[in-house]
Amino acid sequence: MIRHALTAALILLLCACGDPYQQGQTAFEEGRWEEAIARLERVRVLDANYQEARRLIARANFQLGKEAYERQEWSDALQYLQRVSRSDVDTQAARDLISSAHFEQAQEALEHGDQEEAVRLLSRVTRDWKRYAEAESLLVKLRDEAAPIAEDAD
Repeated sequence: MIRHALTAALILLLCACGDPYQQGQTAFEEGRWEEAIARLERVRVLDANYQEARRLIARANFQLGKEAYERQEWSDALQYLQRVSRSDVDTQAARDLISSAHFEQAQEALEHGDQEEAVRLLSRVTRDWKRYAEAESLLVKLRDEAAPIAEDAD
């Protein structure tokens, strides 16, 4: 009797927990990115859906990064997008947004008079970003402006 009760309780528990892949996929399809990530991260390596779960996690991180980017929340955008760039999925769009966020942060640093921070951020822009030439030109200009200041200090 007790054994049957324990078995029944275990079955109820397993049903209540559900399949983390299915739950994560549903959350992903409904645009609940953070919930999707949390559930998909529970998919085990030996699970048949493991690779697909990793892909969906990367895509959910991309969506969160893109949304943060659109709100001009650069730090949050970079946090999510850098997770994508470390994944196995096609990451060109994430790398582009990362470079763009660094460029926008550099522009803000310049507006606040922080050339050193702007140089640091511009140096992180990747060569394959569509506006790389603009970023590189600004970086060279800032370094040239900083060079006479450094020479005067000596």
